[in-house]
Amino acid sequence: MFLRWLGQSQDFAPFNHPLVQQPYLIFAETDGFSEAPPQSKVAIDKLKKLCPECIPKIDARRSLDGKWYAFPSSSLAEFSSLEGYFSLTPSKTIEKTNHILSLQQAVELFPNTPFLIVVHSRDASQLNEVLKALKSRKNQENIILQSPFRQILTDARKQRPTWLFGISPSGMARLVMMEALYIEPMADIWSDLIIAPVEIHKTKVFTPRLLAELRRRHKLLILENPGPLDQLPAPLQKAVNGVITKNISEALSYFKSRSIKSN
Repeated sequence: MFLRWLGQSQDFAPFNHPLVQQPYLIFAETDGFSEAPPQSKVAIDKLKKLCPECIPKIDARRSLDGKWYAFPSSSLAEFSSLEGYFSLTPSKTIEKTNHILSLQQAVELFPNTPFLIVVHSRDASQLNEVLKALKSRKNQENIILQSPFRQILTDARKQRPTWLFGISPSGMARLVMMEALYIEPMADIWSDLIIAPVEIHKTKVFTPRLLAELRRRHKLLILENPGPLDQLPAPLQKAVNGVITKNISEALSYFKSRSIKSN
């Protein structure tokens, strides 16, 4: 109980960023458009027309010879001869598929609007290659970085302190464990966005106690592919700030309806 009291004695300043002013955040996967390969220019153009306020999600993957591309997990089967390992594929093979954008090309499609980039590399030494691709972008304050690997996030934060960062899966697992031990107020949560699924290994992640702690710390809660939003538990519906989803129309309808009810 002492550790819990000690953690709760800490004060946290409100999160001050333009994204916080938005009533909701929809991070859009571009997998759901017919006749438009995910994260291709055609798919991104369709997204802009359907949902101008949506924030596109870009998966950054590196080829065998060190080039970065916008390439989603759902398309890895295209390289099944290499067992789905994009990092083992040379760029000349990747570029035979003409809809695949380089990371630089994808970034140039969003000169001013926010976007979420997910860096799929555990090698922190490759991070500078990603930062270089994003360096020419004029607006550096509305880039959100996520990665399955904590070291990528911690190193990037040191070099780009004005960016926003999501929590790593290992960081989320640690937070869930600390909540189960009743010491979540002692957790070190430096990320700006809590991006996580509703369940991890069939265990519900967001208990009322954890939701209260995230609210106390002014964290933005983003659910990853949560399914029908109107079927979530009421406390979670109240707490959620946004989603990562392929079901863009459903998410738009839900959040617009919620905004109307709250006014």
